[in-house]
Amino acid sequence: MDATFPNRKSLFLNLVLFAAGSFCGYLLNSHLDTVYIREQNSYHAAGAFEVSSLMRPLGKTQSHLVKYDPTICNKLKQIPCSECKAAKLSISAADQKRREASLKRYERRRINIFHGRNQVNGSSPISYPAHGVSVIPMRSVWLKVIIQFMEFTATMPIHIQHVQLPWLFEDGTGQVKDRVTVVLKTFLRYSRLKNAIESVNRLYPGTRIVVADDTPDHLFTSFQSSNVDHYRMPAYKGYFAGRNLGLSQVWTEYFFYMDDDMMITETTKMDFLVSFLDETNFHLVGVGIQDRLSPTTYLALGNKTHRCIVQKPDPGYYSEIRGFPGIYTNDAVLNIFLASTNEAKAVGFDPHPLLARIGHNEFFLSALGRLRVAACSFCAVRHVRGGPVPGNYSKYRKPEKRFKAKRNNYNLYMHNIDCVKTQWVVNKARKQ
Repeated sequence: MDATFPNRKSLFLNLVLFAAGSFCGYLLNSHLDTVYIREQNSYHAAGAFEVSSLMRPLGKTQSHLVKYDPTICNKLKQIPCSECKAAKLSISAADQKRREASLKRYERRRINIFHGRNQVNGSSPISYPAHGVSVIPMRSVWLKVIIQFMEFTATMPIHIQHVQLPWLFEDGTGQVKDRVTVVLKTFLRYSRLKNAIESVNRLYPGTRIVVADDTPDHLFTSFQSSNVDHYRMPAYKGYFAGRNLGLSQVWTEYFFYMDDDMMITETTKMDFLVSFLDETNFHLVGVGIQDRLSPTTYLALGNKTHRCIVQKPDPGYYSEIRGFPGIYTNDAVLNIFLASTNEAKAVGFDPHPLLARIGHNEFFLSALGRLRVAACSFCAVRHVRGGPVPGNYSKYRKPEKRFKAKRNNYNLYMHNIDCVKTQWVVNKARKQ
């Protein structure tokens, strides 16, 4: 009896130590900081294939060792150009430099999927944001961790998307005429169209001008020339249909849109506007009419089932853009702007008949959340008023109230909103 007592005492002590050690290990495992789990032979893919995950160490049964599978792992590698059995691009060093600059501008304007977050509804005990994993069809991605912690699981979104190939532009000499196309929509007002074309040729000679014209045949006058492409449309097709036609014929990186009753002047500063879009991630920059800029911001109220858009023309901007004094970020500008061709084409101008006679804000409502818009306070064009106009122009310029009501109803339906209202800020000092 006495001989077995020390063994029982030792057994009891070991059981106590085992229980205490297990409890301490559990506490440490639950409260350790997050770490990277990396395998010695892990494969790191480049670009869109790179996946980094921050997770806790695996608890209890750790089964994170992944067997080497050459079929899967070989797809992680980038295919060198030497293996591509196709004609190779042959350009000079100067052209390659310009190509790289164009790619940088494209990437600057491109919206990265990882700028957004996916909200995961968690039960342990809170929700959490997750970027997820970006994968490409028929390619492999090496996940650096296995997510496992007791009874809890984590959600990792997976985005399956092909590589988006850039659309680059040759900038030629780098001058405005090689980088910008002027787009004009005209109807009947040929005397003003002539002034607009002459103003472009005077300040930026050689710049290509695209004119979309839905004037009736018996009143049509051609302005086709070496740098003017005058496209005839079916009569009365309208404002946005003409804009779409003009934009579809642009092959330069940027286009400058203006109405046919406007003229480019020295204060338009097209060179500066081009450099602004080159150096920033903005897609569109508007200018003023003489001393009037009139930018606008939009405020979306409500939810997915009941939404209202509030237009705020006063002050009409969010803030001044850092590094560019006098240029402000906003949501809508006047009918005179320089824009990135690809991004503007992705939004487009709705050619619906209800937008044939009057249309402007509709484009910026469609571009809301898709295009980054700015307004330049020291760049402007001249607005030409008056002058003879053949035909019954005013009939089409100022449609009846019934037409306006249908147009407003169409806009609400198209954008899935219930109302659009304008909110003016009353200047208290002026009121007094």
